[in-house]
Amino acid sequence: MILDLSNPAKPQRVGGYDTSGDAFGVAVLGNYAYMADHDAGLLVFEIEITELPAITRAERSGNALVLEWNEPGKGMRLQRATRLTNPDWVEMLGSENTNRVTLPLWSGNEFFRLMKP
Repeated sequence: MILDLSNPAKPQRVGGYDTSGDAFGVAVLGNYAYMADHDAGLLVFEIEITELPAITRAERSGNALVLEWNEPGKGMRLQRATRLTNPDWVEMLGSENTNRVTLPLWSGNEFFRLMKP
Protein backbone atom coordinates (compact mmCIF):
# COMPACT_ATOMS: atom_id res chain seq x y z
CA MET A 1 0.00 0.00 0.00
CA ILE A 2 1.29 3.49 -0.85
CA LEU A 3 0.14 6.24 1.47
CA ASP A 4 0.27 10.02 1.21
CA LEU A 5 1.21 11.21 4.71
CA SER A 6 1.34 14.94 3.96
CA ASN A 7 -1.46 15.27 6.53
CA PRO A 8 -0.53 12.68 9.21
CA ALA A 9 -3.97 13.00 10.79
CA LYS A 10 -5.62 11.85 7.53
CA PRO A 11 -3.41 9.38 5.61
CA GLN A 12 -4.63 8.83 2.05
CA ARG A 13 -4.08 5.65 0.01
CA VAL A 14 -2.64 6.73 -3.35
CA GLY A 15 -1.63 3.37 -4.78
CA GLY A 16 -0.35 -0.09 -4.12
CA TYR A 17 0.27 -3.55 -5.49
CA ASP A 18 -1.54 -6.76 -4.62
CA THR A 19 0.90 -9.68 -4.73
CA SER A 20 -0.09 -13.24 -5.55
CA GLY A 21 1.20 -14.38 -2.17
CA ASP A 22 2.58 -12.82 0.97
CA ALA A 23 5.07 -9.98 0.65
CA PHE A 24 7.92 -10.25 3.14
CA GLY A 25 9.73 -7.01 2.56
CA VAL A 26 10.43 -4.08 0.25
CA ALA A 27 13.71 -2.30 -0.43
CA VAL A 28 14.27 0.77 -2.60
CA LEU A 29 17.49 1.50 -4.44
CA GLY A 30 17.67 4.28 -6.99
CA ASN A 31 14.63 4.17 -9.27
CA TYR A 32 13.72 0.57 -8.38
CA ALA A 33 11.75 -1.08 -5.59
CA TYR A 34 12.45 -4.75 -4.84
CA MET A 35 9.77 -6.86 -3.16
CA ALA A 36 10.24 -10.36 -1.77
CA ASP A 37 7.03 -12.32 -2.37
CA HIS A 38 6.40 -15.85 -1.08
CA ASP A 39 4.79 -17.18 -4.29
CA ALA A 40 6.19 -14.91 -7.02
CA GLY A 41 9.76 -14.60 -5.74
CA LEU A 42 11.59 -11.33 -6.25
CA LEU A 43 9.49 -8.61 -7.90
CA VAL A 44 11.18 -5.52 -9.34
CA PHE A 45 9.29 -2.26 -9.88
CA GLU A 46 10.56 0.83 -11.66
CA ILE A 47 9.46 3.86 -9.69
CA GLU A 48 9.31 7.53 -10.47
CA ILE A 49 11.17 9.58 -7.90
CA THR A 50 10.04 13.17 -7.63
CA GLU A 51 11.86 15.74 -5.61
CA LEU A 52 9.97 16.63 -2.48
CA PRO A 53 9.41 20.29 -1.71
CA ALA A 54 12.16 21.50 0.57
CA ILE A 55 13.42 24.76 1.99
CA THR A 56 16.94 25.00 0.61
CA ARG A 57 18.05 28.25 2.27
CA ALA A 58 17.15 29.87 5.57
CA GLU A 59 19.30 32.86 6.41
CA ARG A 60 18.88 35.73 8.85
CA SER A 61 19.41 39.17 7.39
CA GLY A 62 19.07 41.83 10.10
CA ASN A 63 15.53 41.55 11.48
CA ALA A 64 14.37 39.46 8.52
CA LEU A 65 14.54 35.84 7.45
CA VAL A 66 15.29 34.88 3.84
CA LEU A 67 13.79 31.55 2.78
CA GLU A 68 14.23 29.80 -0.56
CA TRP A 69 12.80 26.48 -1.75
CA ASN A 70 13.35 24.13 -4.66
CA GLU A 71 10.06 24.36 -6.59
CA PRO A 72 9.62 27.86 -8.05
CA GLY A 73 6.34 28.72 -9.74
CA LYS A 74 4.69 25.34 -9.11
CA GLY A 75 2.09 26.60 -6.69
CA MET A 76 4.01 25.74 -3.54
CA ARG A 77 2.57 27.64 -0.59
CA LEU A 78 4.70 28.68 2.35
CA GLN A 79 3.06 28.59 5.76
CA ARG A 80 4.33 29.87 9.10
CA ALA A 81 3.42 28.96 12.70
CA THR A 82 4.61 29.93 16.16
CA ARG A 83 4.03 26.49 17.71
CA LEU A 84 3.87 22.86 16.61
CA THR A 85 1.42 21.66 19.26
CA ASN A 86 -1.96 22.74 17.84
CA PRO A 87 -0.16 24.80 15.16
CA ASP A 88 -1.51 28.15 14.06
CA TRP A 89 -0.42 27.90 10.39
CA VAL A 90 -0.62 31.21 8.52
CA GLU A 91 -0.43 31.30 4.73
CA MET A 92 2.31 33.56 3.38
CA LEU A 93 0.34 35.32 0.63
CA GLY A 94 2.05 35.41 -2.77
CA SER A 95 4.38 32.51 -1.94
CA GLU A 96 2.77 30.27 -4.60
CA ASN A 97 4.29 32.39 -7.39
CA THR A 98 7.91 32.41 -6.25
CA ASN A 99 10.54 30.31 -4.52
CA ARG A 100 12.06 33.06 -2.36
CA VAL A 101 10.65 35.29 0.37
CA THR A 102 12.05 37.74 2.89
CA LEU A 103 9.97 37.83 6.06
CA PRO A 104 10.18 40.02 9.14
CA LEU A 105 11.09 37.93 12.17
CA TRP A 106 8.47 37.49 14.85
CA SER A 107 9.44 37.11 18.48
CA GLY A 108 9.90 33.62 19.86
CA ASN A 109 9.82 30.37 17.89
CA GLU A 110 8.83 30.19 14.24
CA PHE A 111 8.18 27.13 12.10
CA PHE A 112 7.75 26.95 8.33
CA ARG A 113 6.36 24.36 5.93
CA LEU A 114 5.77 24.09 2.20
CA MET A 115 2.46 22.75 0.98
CA LYS A 116 1.46 21.64 -2.50
CA PRO A 117 -1.98 22.86 -3.58
